[in-house]
Amino acid sequence: MKKVPPISAKEKAEPSPNRYRDFWPIIFASVVFSGILCNYGYRGGMLESATHNEFSDIWLLYFLSCLAVLFSISIMTKYLDGKWPWDISFYARFVWQVFYCLFLPSMAVFGIFNLFSDTLSLSLRGSTFLYIDVYIVVLLLLFVNTCYVITFYMKQADLLLEKLRSERRAWEEDGERKNAAFAKIAAEDKRMVRSLKEELVVLQAQFETYKDAITVKASADIAAEEDKIYLHRFGATTRRIKHREIALFFMRDGVPWFELKNGEEYIATEKTLTEVHKAVGDRFFLVRRSFLINDSAIERCVRRKDKRLALYLCDKHKTEVLGPVEPDENLEKRILNVVDIVAERKT
Repeated sequence: MKKVPPISAKEKAEPSPNRYRDFWPIIFASVVFSGILCNYGYRGGMLESATHNEFSDIWLLYFLSCLAVLFSISIMTKYLDGKWPWDISFYARFVWQVFYCLFLPSMAVFGIFNLFSDTLSLSLRGSTFLYIDVYIVVLLLLFVNTCYVITFYMKQADLLLEKLRSERRAWEEDGERKNAAFAKIAAEDKRMVRSLKEELVVLQAQFETYKDAITVKASADIAAEEDKIYLHRFGATTRRIKHREIALFFMRDGVPWFELKNGEEYIATEKTLTEVHKAVGDRFFLVRRSFLINDSAIERCVRRKDKRLALYLCDKHKTEVLGPVEPDENLEKRILNVVDIVAERKT
């Protein structure tokens, strides 16, 4: 069970809406109310028979009665504030407030007046002012209850105002902390952006340098490759054929032939594909010992459903060269240096 903390000194100094500083107001109100009742209720009778001692005794009686009634109302109001607060159950509180703090005290005063009216002198007993006192008491009690209600809501308003001020201060402090955090984050972001920009400039300069170097190297390689020629001897004629014009070398009837990209076919100068390979260099690679294919002539490579590779060349005849039946890892690596190997589409 959660332990309820005791009331602090600050809370005692600043009472909550359920605690009223009403001791001296009750004393003052009792003096005023008893004076009003005495002067008004006994004004007619005092002119004829009441003495000053009788008036003092009656006033003291009224004072004690008012004191008892007002203290009982104060105690009952504090009890009702804890059980049925105005701001939570207004209608239930209104009924109980009227019953305990207005109806019952009024009936008690009226009963006491009727009970002790026989002890008064005849002139006072027959005075109409005595019965008018009852209505005055009801009005005074209504005024007292109204004061308690007004006090309750004034304290509630003060608490709400203080709560709003505290929340406002908290919001302002939170806003200042957020602004400081945002400023710090913004400064850090600016520093990081500036650092990234500097790194980007450095990387861009390095990239441009590497790009220029690669371009120069590629241009040199392409130029060197384009300068390479294949010497084709046929009888007394020797032709100079550039490597980039040749699609492939192939075996036909045990003799090596070569096909140009424009579709022309000629008998090779060499006697075997091995000799041809030594003559043309590494830009050509061997497939199934029957085809010597130029890298620049390969258009695409397809892996068929039977796992064999099919090379399609970019020559005039769109030559198709099938790879070996068994998978050849070295051949695949050689092809992947030029084009991707795609799977055959299902039809």
